[in-house]
Amino acid sequence: MTGQYRIKDAPYNDPDIVNRRNERIEQLCSILFPIMNKIHNVNYSERFWLIVLSDHLKTCLNREPLMSNSDYNEPALFVSVNSRQIPVRKGVLKNWLVYLGRKFKKGTSLNVFQEKIKSNANLCIGTRSHEHERNGVGVATSEYFPWLMPVHNVGLRKRAVNHTNGRYDMFIRNIIANLPTFFLEHFAKNLESIPIVNNPGEKIFHYEHLQSPFSYLTLAKYQEYGAKIFFYQTGGYIGEVSFSPSKLFYRTIDKFITYGWKVNEKDEPGKAYRMEQYFRSWKKQLDLSVQQSIDCLIVFSLIDEYTKEYYYNTYRYLISNLDRKKYGNVVLRPRLTTTRLVSSPNELAFLKVEKDSISIDDGKGPLAILAAKSKVIVHLQLPSTNFLEAVYCMQPVLGVNTNYSPSQAVASYYENLTNLKVIHPNIQSLVNHLNAVQINEWWDKVIRDDRFTEFGNNFVSFRFKNFNN
Repeated sequence: MTGQYRIKDAPYNDPDIVNRRNERIEQLCSILFPIMNKIHNVNYSERFWLIVLSDHLKTCLNREPLMSNSDYNEPALFVSVNSRQIPVRKGVLKNWLVYLGRKFKKGTSLNVFQEKIKSNANLCIGTRSHEHERNGVGVATSEYFPWLMPVHNVGLRKRAVNHTNGRYDMFIRNIIANLPTFFLEHFAKNLESIPIVNNPGEKIFHYEHLQSPFSYLTLAKYQEYGAKIFFYQTGGYIGEVSFSPSKLFYRTIDKFITYGWKVNEKDEPGKAYRMEQYFRSWKKQLDLSVQQSIDCLIVFSLIDEYTKEYYYNTYRYLISNLDRKKYGNVVLRPRLTTTRLVSSPNELAFLKVEKDSISIDDGKGPLAILAAKSKVIVHLQLPSTNFLEAVYCMQPVLGVNTNYSPSQAVASYYENLTNLKVIHPNIQSLVNHLNAVQINEWWDKVIRDDRFTEFGNNFVSFRFKNFNN
């Protein structure tokens, strides 16, 4: 084993593929927005439909080869199922259970959602909305997830199909013919459920991540009346790769609160609320004098068909060459996914872990608590949000640099972090470093480095950090 491994070329990491997909979404929306206005007898802007339809159009592009055929047909679903194939019963059921899980665990009622909109000029919606409220950004509300809606506008789908017949190519016609009912039969009723208050142009919506199509519809409707949309950085990756954030993204928002960098006129460096939330949980554990019993915590990122072989090879090399006298207690942490409320040890079964000497975390507890028990954190794939969280906490962390298309903003910092041995070109370099150094002595030199502090200011908002929080 050489220690020289590379992640397979994944479409989501290919700048050309990602940029072309975003351009295609914009092109599709420029065609679809007058069609959607005609179908629903409204006169909304192209930006309105970009906000409402972008996520669904990504799914359509994944299925474009299938949806370009005249015999394409899928069941009429309430919301999109993101897959490359026609959704089958198992996939539809799983998607619906995930949707209902979000509704009953995280959602709120329509009445509460409507009242929050009516009563507040600054409204924080979705993931980390209560963290935003805690920091004085605005008033938090959970999302509303509509369900069990009676069928409205019977016959609208047939009229929509008739409107597109003979006028557009088969892909466009199939997009319209197979729209989820949220965008067609139930669209008008949901739109009516969003109250427009006095002086709507004075309202600002703050969000980090939304999971309900109703939330996007709310933002889209209000921006038509002059309301502003402020988006908050969700974690790592964005700003670190050359193709994110995209032109498409900037078209849908008015301001982007970043972790410290600024590359677009809409960017505004601000507090890293996700980092703050993590830091508070992590620091609470340290204040409880938790013993750091984990010698090495290995945190996994996305595991899929493109990364499995890479993860297998890098993990096998690490375990075969790591000084186990020095790092006796090694724990593996699988990544939390958006379709589950917790991660799963089964995700790592392909690694063939030696369970008598390696532990796999069950993923049920917050990562910050596990990290607080660890002497050093290792990432086999960068960029990574938890890598930034560890930097924010100034906790010893290392990673293998798999960012093959870094942004101009981050490239020089990567060079410095490589010189500091924080990030490594391959797993061989990382393991050699772990075996050679005393972690605390090495890390003390790292955090005293001026360029490391500069990286912290620009990529994890050191300058806005509340150290006493």
